[in-house]
Amino acid sequence: MTLYYEAARFLETSNDNVAIAQGSLKSRVFGTKDLKSKPTQVYALVIEATKWSQALAPIIEATGLLEEEKKLTPCLALLTVHDLLLSKGGIAAPKEHVLRKSVERHQARLSSNFTRARLKAGCGSLEAWKAKLLAVDPLSSEDAVPTDDSRFIHPRWVRINTLKTSLDHELRDGIFKGWKQLQSIKNLNSARSMPNDNALGFAVDDHVPNLIATPPGTDLTGTSAYKEGRIILQDKASCFPALLLNPGTSSGSDDILDACAAPGNKTTHLAALCDEARANNSSNLTTNHRSIRGGTIFAVERDPERAKTLESMVATAGASDRVSILAKQDFLKLRADHVRFANVTSILLDPSCSGSGIVGRDEGEPETTYKLVLPRHSVPHSQAASSKQGRKRKRSGQNGSTSQPVSTQAAISNGDRFISSGSKDPSAEEQSVEVLQARLKRLSSFQITMLKHAMSFPRCSHIVYSTCSIHPEEDEHVVLEALQSQAGAEHGEWRPLRRDSQPVGLRNWPKRGRPVAFLGKAKEMEADMSKVRADELAEACLRCDKGTSEGTMGFFVCAFERTISGDGRGSSNGVEREMSRQAAGDNRQVDSDDEWEGFGDD
Repeated sequence: MTLYYEAARFLETSNDNVAIAQGSLKSRVFGTKDLKSKPTQVYALVIEATKWSQALAPIIEATGLLEEEKKLTPCLALLTVHDLLLSKGGIAAPKEHVLRKSVERHQARLSSNFTRARLKAGCGSLEAWKAKLLAVDPLSSEDAVPTDDSRFIHPRWVRINTLKTSLDHELRDGIFKGWKQLQSIKNLNSARSMPNDNALGFAVDDHVPNLIATPPGTDLTGTSAYKEGRIILQDKASCFPALLLNPGTSSGSDDILDACAAPGNKTTHLAALCDEARANNSSNLTTNHRSIRGGTIFAVERDPERAKTLESMVATAGASDRVSILAKQDFLKLRADHVRFANVTSILLDPSCSGSGIVGRDEGEPETTYKLVLPRHSVPHSQAASSKQGRKRKRSGQNGSTSQPVSTQAAISNGDRFISSGSKDPSAEEQSVEVLQARLKRLSSFQITMLKHAMSFPRCSHIVYSTCSIHPEEDEHVVLEALQSQAGAEHGEWRPLRRDSQPVGLRNWPKRGRPVAFLGKAKEMEADMSKVRADELAEACLRCDKGTSEGTMGFFVCAFERTISGDGRGSSNGVEREMSRQAAGDNRQVDSDDEWEGFGDD
């Protein structure tokens, strides 16, 4: 039962009618050292109860729970009622515990009011109701972030895993059977208000094949399609790297190396693309880009626990026959000229980064927030009607305030510190900027090292570099510095893949790199660069912005191709020498001593 008391601590410090900042809450929970419950459980309970609070608070009030059960605070009532009505295991406490008994004796009325409220909302299922609740902007209009797409809600993206199924099957007879197909993701908001679950809407993406957008809050993790690996939950932007690695030239024996593979979304996407290309091999389709096919996908992951996650996901997705997992191995310590990697012609590099592009993980911008509504002490209508004295009870919050929303001050992340965006302390804000800049400098140095190492693989002709960061220090600056270093030049010169050579879907993606970022970095490096050259570099890069009508997380991706002479596969002298003196076997590595304080996302 400690779980509910500890979770209530974090709600009580928030007060009523404010927005809970997801990233800030996570930092507070995981930064609290005296928790007896698991931080993951506390965080999940607080977030989920907050998401449902707009529905649960009126139900608790109508039941008269707080009036009849004096031991319950509004926060404890919200948390325990949430688990009673929405958790599979019910309230996580012994049957005779006083708080559990206090709530469960009202279970019939709570359940009845809960069902009545769901039907009144026009929702045929809990999933549809939750989606509708999350579709409502958590902040009032005066608190909303002033952007062109401030009312847009991030959709739940679903990639159809073609290793196990097909888009047509899932739409016609699979998980989306009976759903309504919409013209674009902009129509998802209206689809969420439909009266039953089967009428939920979805949209097929225009840029990434086999990708579906569903309403935010849609939970498909309990479906057989998810458990069997037929669908994979993956943000649209995260699908760009594997798709972009397609252009170039390839042969049936070419291998691919995924340098930072866990948890495995991009790895399994690569495997699916390989399988599709192999299946289409006999169709003689004329395209202006290559097909990745044959060979092995080497999935590198140095962290043992993340490697287990990777292995599980690869197996579930049906990609084990194509993917070779190099667990506990550091990409930076892999020898580029090792015989094992003699046929590696493509590398996908998605290194640790600041994670500033992830929805709800912002630095200097409002976070993903959920409005907290706490139940108030009130007399049930039946009791009020029969009251002879006709006394009116004042409905107030814990602090006696009315139910008017309070202006929200979004929290911004600064390592383990959080300061209010409305802070008037300039020294704190200056320190925050300095800490962020120092962190970005360390991250970009690590990312450049990773990219230059990828460029050193002698037969590699294509590299895709990506981050879930919005900062140019980790994006355009890394691209330019790697190009200027001429890493791997002895095997051929590297250059960005031009937009007109990219796959059609990504070629049509409107948001590109930032020319000003290239110009600024060139000036810092004292390198000559014309505006035309900066525009060319930017045009080769793809950017995604979060919180826009495209419905993506913040993301950056750039593909490189190598101009190769000789046999068209790069210099092989080093590889041949290595093959002549190496014995077959594993190229096991020790953990790196490098520290980068990064965030890995897939």
